Amino acid sequence: MEYPLSFNQRYHLATLEENKARQNKDGSMTTVMGVGIPYNGNIYNVPSYDRETGEVITDKDELLQRWMPDIVSGGIQPYPQAFDGDISDHPANVAARQEHEWIERNRGGFDNVKFNKRLEDRGLLGDFFWSNK
Repeated sequence: MEYPLSFNQRYHLATLEENKARQNKDGSMTTVMGVGIPYNGNIYNVPSYDRETGEVITDKDELLQRWMPDIVSGGIQPYPQAFDGDISDHPANVAARQEHEWIERNRGGFDNVKFNKRLEDRGLLGDFFWSNK
């Protein structure tokens, strides 16, 4: 059975299509770098990778403002914040793991890289879970 793609999966595919992925210092590729942000009693898994700048946004308030239109329109699935169990089993974290596995299977090649942090560090050119802590 196939399910509709999540917001992060669609963001990943668009990043590849636009050739705006980032190759990290360790050689890995970033297209989404999903992070869970709390809002209104829910957790929303959103991209923290800015494909226009090649940077990862770490400020959760900035991420909330950035993705608010998609949150309020229902484009990003909410997961209830209240959860009684191991945080790794929180539905938002389960969804994030499943998205990451899907992204790894559909990652594209390094011809989709626009931002190369490995080469940048060598002077040759000018990552997912929500935590309640």
